[in-house]
Amino acid sequence: MISWSVLQVMTGKELQVAALIKAQAIAYACMPTRHLFERHQGKWQYVHKPIFPGYVFVETIMTPARYYAMLGVPGAIRFLSKSTAGLPAIVPEEQMEPILRLKDGDPDESLIVSKDERRRRAVIRLSLLDETKYIEVAFNPQKQPESNPA
Repeated sequence: MISWSVLQVMTGKELQVAALIKAQAIAYACMPTRHLFERHQGKWQYVHKPIFPGYVFVETIMTPARYYAMLGVPGAIRFLSKSTAGLPAIVPEEQMEPILRLKDGDPDESLIVSKDERRRRAVIRLSLLDETKYIEVAFNPQKQPESNPA
């Protein structure tokens, strides 16, 4: 059965690990990012940052061969596990859907906890493996911010 698991990787190596896993045709791998408005040198601009730094989400039929092949990728550390046996924890599809939708840049309104108009950010609530995480995202990525005249 195809399922989602979470692979812990070296921070900053998420894209490389995901690309290597895909290139070796081991599994579908992704690192969901969030859109943020940030000021750099007095101008507002969009930036993409990982939702979960240091983690790559993989979708595959987990077999021992695939498990060890993914752990053998440079930068991979371990799979998140809920058992003492060390088996990879399976992320339910209903928990993955909102995370994957964030990849498209638009958070579901039902996930938004609060908005900050001045900073152009919203705080959303995500559940992952029985833990609740609060994450800041751009709440209106379609509307381009105006730069302040200097």
